[in-house]
Amino acid sequence: MGAFYMMMILGMQIIQTYFSKKASSMFPTSLNGRAKYMALLFGCSSLLALLLLVGGTQGQFDWLTVALATAAGITLVAVQFCKLLAMQNGTMVITSVFSTAGLIIPCVCGVLFFEETMTVGQWGGIAVFIFASFLLISSAKNIYSSFSWKTIFLLLGVFIANGGTMLCQKALTYVNPEGSVTLFSFFSFAVPAVAFGAYLLIAGEKGGQEKLEKGLYAPAVLLAAAMFVINQLVTMATSYVPTAILFTVPNGANNIFAALMAAVLFKEKLTVRSVLGLVLSIISFVWVRNVL
Repeated sequence: MGAFYMMMILGMQIIQTYFSKKASSMFPTSLNGRAKYMALLFGCSSLLALLLLVGGTQGQFDWLTVALATAAGITLVAVQFCKLLAMQNGTMVITSVFSTAGLIIPCVCGVLFFEETMTVGQWGGIAVFIFASFLLISSAKNIYSSFSWKTIFLLLGVFIANGGTMLCQKALTYVNPEGSVTLFSFFSFAVPAVAFGAYLLIAGEKGGQEKLEKGLYAPAVLLAAAMFVINQLVTMATSYVPTAILFTVPNGANNIFAALMAAVLFKEKLTVRSVLGLVLSIISFVWVRNVL
């Protein structure tokens, strides 16, 4: 059962990576247009969560779950925003790697706040990732003329925001183990959807009237579905798969598929430094999660 969950998670992550790249090429430029996209994306995800709630798995309502879900919603918005903009000026590979690297944040916070420990070897894994990042960034600079300090800050945003999402999920199980995962997912998506919807109603024409490209709707809906399914499957898989394996195997494999998709489907160049950086980053993730 655990292997089945991981295969499904990996499949959804590949879909998420592919459609994120597709959406990045059509991502609106105005504040109003970007709010419309985010409202659509998170609205679709929250609708799927609502259907699951109606199906009878709603659990017990509590404000702590809502508070953690709201924080997770903020980080999810930041992840999507930074990821789409970073993909416009960088590669799928480097964006995928920085997204996966977010798992370092709950590891470090686990030491500081959740009475967990990290070994010298695990800190060494973080050092390996930093070196791998330098390789990936230097490769991207040589390939993309538009790659700049702005892109680097966006990648850091992907790293911090995705790590924040993982931290919220970890906090839910630590401080509120009886909290409903489905409610958590629903509010994680519904709060941003309502916020962006409210902004669009209040701003009216002040934010501009940029329309979403027709070709953006399908990627947005499929990306929303992938986001929701990944969140649910990861939670369900924790009963069957050790956390160390659950976080590293699908994410590491997704990075490899991202590199293949980038080269074959989007004609992105792979250099010796980018391949070496990819390999070292995967090693560092496994290192951080598994070294005792």
